[in-house]
This record gives sequence, structure tokens and C-alpha cells, in this order.
Amino acid sequence: MRLLYYSTAYYSNHGGSTHSREFFAQISKRPEVKAFLFPEKGGGGGHQLKPGLRTILRNNPLLQILFFYRRNKFHLDALFRAIEEHKPDAIVMRLDSNFFQIKNIRDRYPNLVIATEVNASPFDESFRNIAFRNHFRQREQQFLSFAHCNFFVSGHLRDQIMGRAMDESRDWVVHNGVDTEMFYPIPDKDVLRDEVQLPQSSIILGYVGTLDVHKKLNNLLSAFAQVLRCHENVCLCIVGDGPDRQSVERYAKELQLENKLIITGWKSHAEIPKYLNCFDVAIHHSAGAYMSPLKMFEYFACRLPLIGPDTPAVRELFVHGDHFLMTDGSSASIASQLSRLLGDENLRRQLAENGYKLIRERYTWKHNASFILEKISKKITG
Repeated sequence: MRLLYYSTAYYSNHGGSTHSREFFAQISKRPEVKAFLFPEKGGGGGHQLKPGLRTILRNNPLLQILFFYRRNKFHLDALFRAIEEHKPDAIVMRLDSNFFQIKNIRDRYPNLVIATEVNASPFDESFRNIAFRNHFRQREQQFLSFAHCNFFVSGHLRDQIMGRAMDESRDWVVHNGVDTEMFYPIPDKDVLRDEVQLPQSSIILGYVGTLDVHKKLNNLLSAFAQVLRCHENVCLCIVGDGPDRQSVERYAKELQLENKLIITGWKSHAEIPKYLNCFDVAIHHSAGAYMSPLKMFEYFACRLPLIGPDTPAVRELFVHGDHFLMTDGSSASIASQLSRLLGDENLRRQLAENGYKLIRERYTWKHNASFILEKISKKITG
């Protein structure tokens, strides 16, 4: 099978890069697959807008339409050249907001199997303020129907996008995964804590992610302040950086948390396993309803007890009280679940073990890629 993988996220700095790189690495290992990556770094895209013009286009609902159509022209001519060069049997597109291109490809190459990876709708993220949003949602559904296979990161997302147009022979759910050769339990926390300069004697609550407004980090800080009233030997480690960092630090100062809060700043993905293995409890308290949060898979793979968000997509995967403790994201809820975990070592151990087993059995990147390749192969031969 000759397969062209089209992902604009491959070289990005967000979670989409992890997913893209892991998927491409897995398919490249398969002896029956000859895999090609598109676009190559720095090649094939559209002209970059000046930051000021980009902001204007992003903030104006009508101008967002122009930006959206412009986005659907990116890479297209170069993509056609790559298809001519590599002659793939199938193309896998990790969609961002470029779903119009599905029909462009289908019209030009009617015998090419087209598969998509759908991790979000652009109308929930980068184009959520676009004018005539409902019209564009209908177009999204229409153009995804031109693909031979669509792989949605959650059932909630599939239902939201496809609605009554959902076809069980075309539209599948394949959740995120984790690299268990990179994320796994390391028993000697003392050595790791020395290496990354975290306190040896404290119980460490850990959060990994971008410091941004929609992450609701103030709720986490408020919850932490409540927990400290009953559990003094606890600190909070936030691994990450972002545009909301100064606000987070100001709020921590208001709550007098400076001596109990550690913000490490940005760390590469390769460094994250060290930090996870220093944690005693992991926290991922907020996520969109459709999201399959990568960090949860990584926490579980390191055998950590976890507090996670009460969302439809997460409930598809994990069971409250069996694999993790669920929170609605409010400070009171986060504090309540943290206190429950801190007061029950057996519960921490049980949740960590159950989550760890589940992840290794069902949710690795190898599982993810194998499912996708199986469905594509049937479309090629069928």
C-alpha cells in the first residue's frame, strides 16, 4: 500500500504535532506500507499574512470567510504534484480547516482512496466566529461525505459534525493514543526530582499544558488554595508556558501560593515523561466536549492517579471511580476530588493501575494506526 500522509500539524508546536508524528512513525514501520509525508517542512503553503492583517481577518466574522476560503487554497497545487510523483493508493488528510480540498482531490483523482483524520471542527476553534457559521457546518458535513473514510477522535465529535449523514461504513471513531515506549512508569522518583529540581519531600500535584485563558487555570489555583488548608505538604507543579502565564502568576500571588507553586516554563515533548514520573497526582481538569485529551493518555501510561474533565468524549473512554476521578472544572469540584485522592492512598493506587492497564491494552498509537490502516486497506481492495 502506497500512502500519502497530508498533515499541516506535523511541524507545529501543539498536540496535533504529536498525533501526526506518531501516526506517521507507526505507518512507516509497517512492511506492507510505503509512506510519504506532505508537506515537507517549509514547503508548499500559501503566502504568509502580516500579523496585523491576520488579526483583522480573524476578528471580523465576514472577513473570516475570506480567510477560510484562502486557507483552502493552501498546499493544493503542491499536493497535486506530490500525488503525481508518489502515485499513492490512498491519501490520509489530517484536517484543519481545509475540508473543501477533499472534493478537489476526489474530482481530479477519482480512483484515489481519501481518508481524513478529524480531531476538531474549525467552527469550534479557529473559525468559531465566522459569519454564516451554520451554513459552513453544513458544508463541512457535505464535503466529509465525499471521503471514503473519516476517522473522528471521539463519537461526540462524529455525531456533532455528521449528524444524520453519518455512515457507519465510512465514519469511524478512533481515539487518541500514547507511545508506551516513551511514556511509562519510572520507579525512582527521588532521582528524577533531583534532575528536574522538584522538591523531594512534597506530594506533587501536576498539570501539563499551555497556559491559556480557556484552560481555566484560575480554577485550578483556587482549588489548590482550598486543598492547602488541610494538606500542607503539597505543591502544585505546572509544566508549560503560554500567553496567560503572567495572569496565572498574578492570581497565584493574590492567593499567596508563591511558595507552593512551581511553573517550569515550556518543555519539549521528550522531556515531559520525566516530569510526569515526578508527580503523585495528575490533573487535567478542563477540555472541550469533543476532545480526546492526549495528556490523559500520557498520565495513565505513567501509572498516575488522575483527575479529569467530565465531558462526553472522555466518558466514552474512561469510567469515573474506576480509571480516574471526574471534575466539572469548577474550583470546588477540583478541590473535592483532590482532597479525596490525597486522603486515600489505596484509591490512588487502584485508579493508577486500572488506567495504566486500559491504556496499554487499547489506546496506543500502534492500535490507532492499525485500525486506520485496516479500514483504508479494505477500501483499496474493495
